[in-house]
Formats: sequence, structure tokens, C-alpha cells
Amino acid sequence: MLKFLIQYFAKNGELILPNIGRIKYHKEEASWVNAQLLAPKETIVFESIDVKPTDQFYHFLANSLNLSFEQAKMEFEAYLKSIFQNEVPHFEFGNYGTLSKGEHLYQWTSNFNSITYLNSIDIAPIVNSTNMNANHFSQSSKWKLWAILIAIVAIILILFKFLKVVTF
Repeated sequence: MLKFLIQYFAKNGELILPNIGRIKYHKEEASWVNAQLLAPKETIVFESIDVKPTDQFYHFLANSLNLSFEQAKMEFEAYLKSIFQNEVPHFEFGNYGTLSKGEHLYQWTSNFNSITYLNSIDIAPIVNSTNMNANHFSQSSKWKLWAILIAIVAIILILFKFLKVVTF
């Protein structure tokens, strides 16, 4: 049963445990703060709320276990009862974490923390040691020099052509 619950969680990002709560994949996007790109945060959290699993979940479980919808529902509830009625009630949810039951409280211990894999990046401004204005002016003056030189050559060629036409 646990294998199929882990498959469902990996596919849908949440697993609802009736009368216990919900194990949920939570993601915060990366963000900019001053000159630092903060890494995205991905965690698996437990919310202690009273919700019922969806019919989609029970259909998935029924198809995976080759049972009817009602049988899958009863098997799942019996599976959870057997886990949390043990001497040491805890639900090891694969490599994701462990859900333990205290006196009247459930506590989630996550084994997944993206901080160990994703790091923030410090971005410092790039400082160019050369003088940008001097380089810009030298390029600009070269362009102007070539433009004047081409204009003078063009005028000389026009005058030469005009003087040849006039002399004949």
C-alpha cells in the first residue's frame, strides 16, 4: 500500500489522510533581494486539518490494488488505523519523511529540504577598469575622420568628372 501512496504523492503533490491531515509539496519561487538571487524553496509540509480524500485518489488506489472503489476506501482506512494504533505510532512515508503521533497531536519530520541542493547567488555589479568615455570618443572621432575623408574623395571625383565633361 505504501508504494502506491508514494506514487500518488509524487504524481499529485499531496496525500490526504482522513481525520489526520494532509502531506503536501510546497514550493516558493526564486526572488531578488538587493543584489542577491534567493534560491527557490521546496519543502514537504504537513497540515493538520480534517479533510477527506478525493474520489480521484480512491480510483487511483482501486486501480493500483485491483480492488473496487469501496474496497480501496476500506483498505486505506484500515491501513491508517493499523499504523496509528501501534505502540509507537509513526508513518514512514518513504524518503519524504515521517509522520508521528503524540498524545493528541501529529508531528511531521521532513527528510526533504531543498536548501541543501539549491543555493542563493550573490550578484555583484561588474566594474570595468578602463575608461569607457575615452574609448567611446576615440571610436567616434575615427568614424568622423573616415566620413570626412570619403566626402572629400567624393567631391574630388565629382569635380574631376565635371571638368572632363566641360573640356570635351
